[in-house]
Amino acid sequence: MVGQVIYALLSKSIPVLSLVGYQDPETRAQRIGVYPRKAAQGKPFPRVTYLVISTEELRTLGKGRTGHVGELVQLECWDPSDKKARDLAQRVLNALDPHEDDGGGIRGRVGPYFVQSIAVQNRDAEWDTPPYGDEQGVAREGLEFMVWYEERPGSP
Repeated sequence: MVGQVIYALLSKSIPVLSLVGYQDPETRAQRIGVYPRKAAQGKPFPRVTYLVISTEELRTLGKGRTGHVGELVQLECWDPSDKKARDLAQRVLNALDPHEDDGGGIRGRVGPYFVQSIAVQNRDAEWDTPPYGDEQGVAREGLEFMVWYEERPGSP
């Protein structure tokens, strides 16, 4: 659930799109450099990759599943420039924050789910080499956060 919501939010964020949006050289279609797990070889920088690391379901004695779920997400911003990778990470964090003035961020009802909170648990940076032999090293700004939501069966 959370992976789909993250993609949807980042693909609608103008500040994020201004860095990761690009035109496909073959089809000339507009594309977005936000990928689950990893980007395919040769995709342009800057780019974002994300992965749901784990899911926790809260259960109680006697009642079992409560419908409260937490998903740990690892999100990484990549670019050959340290500065641009950091800037992209900040724009991603801003896109995920709830903003009362523009309705952005993860909050409230998302399909049959009700998002309750996001807690950034870790932020780190390093110089990394993608797992492809033809690409040079790039800066990576990593974010880990927990998204807690409540499943509400029967919701639209």
